[in-house]
Amino acid sequence: LSTFILGIWGGFFGPGFGALSVVLLVFFGFTFIYSAAVSRVIGVLMSGVAMIVFAQHGFINYLYGVTLGAGFAIGSWIGINIALKKGDNYVRGLLTFVIIITALKLILNFFNIKIL
Repeated sequence: LSTFILGIWGGFFGPGFGALSVVLLVFFGFTFIYSAAVSRVIGVLMSGVAMIVFAQHGFINYLYGVTLGAGFAIGSWIGINIALKKGDNYVRGLLTFVIIITALKLILNFFNIKIL
């Protein structure tokens, strides 16, 4: 049931799907690195389906798409090498930090509070 609901979230909204899927898989007992890997595979499949639908309707700017894809590929390559070297505890701490900062930003934006 939770995976189904998460799939609906990812299909309709997109942002946050990766982090939520990692948290869900960790909740069910998987390691952070394994959870991140599985959520990326799911994300690639969802993105592939979305790309086919958008391409059929002519909604893709291919120059932006190739540039964005290259950036994701390079960032992923660097990130996975760091994660594998530093281990599961590092990934857990980093994910926790990113979630806290993101939640804080969303709360501040909701109350229209500008820090910088």
